[in-house]
Amino acid sequence: MNQPKFEIGDRVTYESPVLPYQKCRGIGNVVMETAGHYYITWEDHPEMSCPHLKVILFDPSNKLVKVSDLLEPETPQPSEIDTLPEITKPKKIKKPKPKPSLPEGIKLGDHVCNLETGSIGKVVHLCDRCINIATDGSIESHNLELGAPRLEILQNSDAHLTVGNRVIFVAKGFGLEGKIGTITEEEFDKRKKITRQTIAWDDGTSSKYHYRGSNTLREFLEPNKIGNLPETPARDLHGYFEHYQPVVKGAKSYWYRRYVYVDISGKLRHHHVPNKLCESIEALWRSGASAKEICLALGKQYSSKNSA
Repeated sequence: MNQPKFEIGDRVTYESPVLPYQKCRGIGNVVMETAGHYYITWEDHPEMSCPHLKVILFDPSNKLVKVSDLLEPETPQPSEIDTLPEITKPKKIKKPKPKPSLPEGIKLGDHVCNLETGSIGKVVHLCDRCINIATDGSIESHNLELGAPRLEILQNSDAHLTVGNRVIFVAKGFGLEGKIGTITEEEFDKRKKITRQTIAWDDGTSSKYHYRGSNTLREFLEPNKIGNLPETPARDLHGYFEHYQPVVKGAKSYWYRRYVYVDISGKLRHHHVPNKLCESIEALWRSGASAKEICLALGKQYSSKNSA
């Protein structure tokens, strides 16, 4: 069953109201028309437009008629009501939402500082709707439709700092600001494409999940190196630890930890560290043991050319 043909502004009502809401709605105005619906604003809900199918599928009581086609009951001053001009509501045109603009100059992989929270991290996802920033241990996600965050691109990256460097923590918001320590080992995460660094702080604590290039560290210069005296690189007396993945053709790859040091002749040497000895050997290294002492603890020779 088809509904009668209505025009925008027609006053309509239910021809045979049965349901309670049909009896209460009274008279409505047709405010919009689509391919399959009429949109009507009723007296009991003037703030919303209710859709009505042009083709009635089930309930015939949903049929609408024009008020002018019915004999309306007597109302006070009927002549005045009939002569009042009907005002049609203008058709609402939905304005498209403006496409949010990206923070100016920021690109994937940049290290940024959130000026509102003080957090520092790396941009790991960037599109026209959101930006994700990986900070130390979490990921901040910002919906650009709600407004772009106030970000500052950090120019001085700490990506050059590696094992053996003395560092100071400079980022705010992590509870580590001002701590001084040494980068002791690195591990590359192939899945996330990031390098995690372990930092042994001078107060005896350590951080195992610092991201290289997160701009939270600065190189720390010892007091005796500051001034007009020329800086001389300190000799690596007791080496460092690292995770290593040997590449053997046709064999299954695996990771293991090894101790790397420079022998007396200046050659770089390394020894495998068994998993059960990792903690004890690292504790010995942090206590200030020499490379020779660490090699002896591993049951290895310090150097074939070193008699000291």
